[in-house]
Amino acid sequence: MKMMCKLLPALLACMLLGSVQTAGAGDNPVQDIASLQAKAKAGDAEAQCALADRYMSGQGIRQDYAKGIEWDRKAAAQGSAEGQHWLGVIYYEGTGVKQDYAKALEWFRKAADQGHASAQGWLGGMYSEGKGVAQDKS
Repeated sequence: MKMMCKLLPALLACMLLGSVQTAGAGDNPVQDIASLQAKAKAGDAEAQCALADRYMSGQGIRQDYAKGIEWDRKAAAQGSAEGQHWLGVIYYEGTGVKQDYAKALEWFRKAADQGHASAQGWLGGMYSEGKGVAQDKS
């Protein structure tokens, strides 16, 4: 019990510090979206991917798969491995588009060739399961 009495203030202090550090980040979702939109329109591929994610998830903005895919395409066209990866996921799962393993494979390959670990995992899974390619479990 004495140990708990000593640990409790330390745990509370850690929790308080954590909440202070995150204050200010994402406090105004409308402003965050406006800032992302401005950066994305200016050609910032990272912002384009972040905005695409917001549209796909509906986080802080009305969910719109078409707009999300459009922003991922813009990022991917600039060579963004993240944008390419998400287009792979979109086509693999058929989210907002007709499911197309060949297109998913194409986008995963582009991202994987740049060292994108998640895309490499998806690509390996496609070969292992034989989705869009001849099955290869090696």
